Amino acid sequence: MAVSFVALAALYLGVYYTVHEYFSLTQIPVTPWSIALCVLLADLAYCFEHRFSHRVPGRPTPFTTARRISTGHCCQRKKSGTLQDPFQGGT
Repeated sequence: MAVSFVALAALYLGVYYTVHEYFSLTQIPVTPWSIALCVLLADLAYCFEHRFSHRVPGRPTPFTTARRISTGHCCQRKKSGTLQDPFQGGT
């Protein structure tokens, strides 16, 4: 059983490498800006996927429901200008 799993994994990696190497449309260079952009786009994709998973026909979901778990919403700025940690439950 373990031998067939290793063979299947090797076949999968070989096909993945071949498709990536010869059929990819573009190559994204690994720089701090490209990593930050990919993280931002992945967060945005998750936000919309999460929002659309809560859709009920005939009743729209508020945008803040999907925004609560976004990485950009981890700290809120109070009126006084100080940061509030949502995990502390402070006022």
